[in-house]
Amino acid sequence: MTDLYRNNLKNREFGKETPQNFQAKALRSERPLPNGQGASEHENFEEKSTQPKTDSSGCFGIRISTPQIEGSLQVSKQLKFQVLLDDSEMSSLLRDLAPVHICVVSEPTPLDRALIPTEEFLEKYGNYVAGIKEGNLVDEKPLRRYFSSAWTSDLDTVYAMAVSSDKYLIKPIKPLIQLQGHHFFYSDLDKQFHPMVLSQESVTWGIQFSYPQLSQDPKTSDIIKVGKGEAFPNTALFAALTKWLREHTLPTPFVVDGKRTNAPIRLGKQCLNWIGKHPQLLQKGIEVFSFSASN
Repeated sequence: MTDLYRNNLKNREFGKETPQNFQAKALRSERPLPNGQGASEHENFEEKSTQPKTDSSGCFGIRISTPQIEGSLQVSKQLKFQVLLDDSEMSSLLRDLAPVHICVVSEPTPLDRALIPTEEFLEKYGNYVAGIKEGNLVDEKPLRRYFSSAWTSDLDTVYAMAVSSDKYLIKPIKPLIQLQGHHFFYSDLDKQFHPMVLSQESVTWGIQFSYPQLSQDPKTSDIIKVGKGEAFPNTALFAALTKWLREHTLPTPFVVDGKRTNAPIRLGKQCLNWIGKHPQLLQKGIEVFSFSASN
């Protein structure tokens, strides 16, 4: 099952993958573990379109429209990165990727709050990282608006659908980079690190970024490969994100019971100075290999 747009989508089937489409029903679930541990969270929103007038000129940078006009986007086969960055690294990432529009897609929102200012996003992320450094983890529920947002380089890839007199759902017509708050679980049964698992035993670990490889045209229903160019403006944005992550992060060199394991879950290089203070790692006896100590 795919995870893209998990907090704002409903799964449907086409082809061999389970694609995703932006629906007003919000869903947050976590992948089950081999031993049955873990949990699921479901927060549902009943979609009630108010039949608004379509504003082709846009408002606050985002057009107002309806699914009847725009169709329903479905995507599948996502490429994913789970990564914990230092707050300074997140700032550098957004600066290097600019321009990036951060869209609220996890909840109905007033149109003038549908876009999150970069400074506001960085403030919330900085508070999250500070909690890890200080051993006092923050409540992540208020962060859902930020950590379950979508990034786009072009606001023509989304539109706003009215669900009440003053609130809208931001929906895509072309693939976006989807963010999700990330937690992982280490299983003593299979000795593996399992990403995107939310349970009392999981470890908070930054954000997952994902981008699809296949999409279904919202109007023709043709299944097409997500490529480059004007048809898919966020492909270049995701390519730049991928390049940045490969240059500035590394597969996390976890140490469990004295044995080093490089997990695909990534860690910003600037985090190596303080990751040993992560309270959930300390609680579970999981360490991160110290390169300085090995020299």
